Amino acid sequence: MLESINIYARNTVSLANSFISGGVTIFGEGNGGDINIKTGSLILTNNARVGSQTQGQGDAGDIFIKAGDFVSLDNSLIRSDVDSAILGTEGDGGQINIETGSLLLTNNALLSASTDGQGNAGNIFVKADDSVLLDNSFIASNVGLQLFGAKGNAGNINIETGLLSLANFSIVSSATLGQGNAGNIFVKADDSVNLYGVNPDGVPGGILTSTEQGAILQGDDNVIFVPSRGRGGDLTVNTPTLRISDGNVLSARTKNAFDGGEIVVNVNTLELTGGGQILTSSFINRGNAGSVTVNATNTISLSGTDPTFFERRDRFLDVLNDGPASGLFARTLGAGKAGDLTITAGQLIVWDGASVAVGSQGTGKGGNIQIQANSLALDNKASISAETFSTDGGNIILQVQDLLLLRNDSEISTNAGTERAGGNGGNIDINSQFIIAVPIEDSNIEANAFKGRGGNINIDAQGIFGIEFREEPTNLSDITASSEFGIAGNVQIDAPDTDPSRRVVNLPTLTVEAEIVQACNPSDTQQSEFVITGRGGLPP
Repeated sequence: MLESINIYARNTVSLANSFISGGVTIFGEGNGGDINIKTGSLILTNNARVGSQTQGQGDAGDIFIKAGDFVSLDNSLIRSDVDSAILGTEGDGGQINIETGSLLLTNNALLSASTDGQGNAGNIFVKADDSVLLDNSFIASNVGLQLFGAKGNAGNINIETGLLSLANFSIVSSATLGQGNAGNIFVKADDSVNLYGVNPDGVPGGILTSTEQGAILQGDDNVIFVPSRGRGGDLTVNTPTLRISDGNVLSARTKNAFDGGEIVVNVNTLELTGGGQILTSSFINRGNAGSVTVNATNTISLSGTDPTFFERRDRFLDVLNDGPASGLFARTLGAGKAGDLTITAGQLIVWDGASVAVGSQGTGKGGNIQIQANSLALDNKASISAETFSTDGGNIILQVQDLLLLRNDSEISTNAGTERAGGNGGNIDINSQFIIAVPIEDSNIEANAFKGRGGNINIDAQGIFGIEFREEPTNLSDITASSEFGIAGNVQIDAPDTDPSRRVVNLPTLTVEAEIVQACNPSDTQQSEFVITGRGGLPP
């Protein structure tokens, strides 16, 4: 075993275009030594490196950094990696442990604990009392290509801080392209988590776990496909406020035959704008997408779209987003099952084209949506959907304590066969005190199908205004469970007859002449008055 490297400095340790390294070289058999740095501030610039890796059969050493003020990496890296198994690498990577006031990564800086070999990658622990700020930089624990013998598992990433900000194509990721599993990511921020901005090419970033498809290599008339075989990791975020904008994502996806990870978010307030998304997804293989659970004690606000999405999709082979809309998503594009969405909030607001959606665009089964909130508002082409191209639609369950409001071409949908194919419509269950829409705004609740059977809709409310059941969709606000070539579904509405336009008693219109009795003068006595106001209500 190599000796540890210990550096102690009262004020500052600064490296510029230089390195501190401890590891196991090619054909080496002993374990690498640890690197311990204790100082006030640690500054790495101009491709400076602190590293402990293994290229042999021994384990890499751990890296421990304790800086009372801050740790700053600019175009530099801290790594503890397992190199390619082609070199005979069998050892495990070491862990990276950083404890500081603030951690700042800028200009393509990297904090990495990954494996390209048979050994497992180490874990990354970051505890920063004040903040963790990434600007066009990365924190990663990945499994490399199986082609190079990557069989180990990725490590976990744990970040605890006051404020976490990822700006301008910054990424925290745990992914697998080999046989090993991706690691889990856990984030706890006492103030807030903010994901925003893009790089000069317009590419956003985010926090993600993924199982990638593998590699396709082309040689002389030969094509070699090397699939990955690992499972995706889970992603957990606990913070009072989570803001995601500019197409950035919180994502767990699978592109291989194994299941993707799950996402759990616990917040007071969640804001997704400008194409910001929380999503799980399954692509062309049989892996199932994970579920998404969001618990918000106050408000969830989903608004707007990303105007640059389609241009970015056309320029780049792979994008992180599920379309341009801001929102919560769990979809499958392949044979795997889509995940479920479970949402609890005081108030859920979806507007300006934003969406809450599960669905299947392949042969896999669509997921389900369950929402519990005090109030739920959809406005300006907003949607809650569990739609499928050719399989059965998912189910939607809404438990709304006070008001469900639909405005301006918004919808709740479990339609099936949207590509004019088979599949039965999903079911919709709504329990709300009041459901309100505007008749002429074409906001709909629908469980329709093309070739299959329409879904069932069950509504329990004290009052339903501006929207009503119809046999087929119209340009008004409808409740429908139809099928173009199949059997219609059932619609059951349990609500009192509260339509104010019905069962109205016509009052007499005879005008009574107001005669004044010839009596004493009114003097200074206070007089009475009777005021009649018009009937309020919704537009016809």
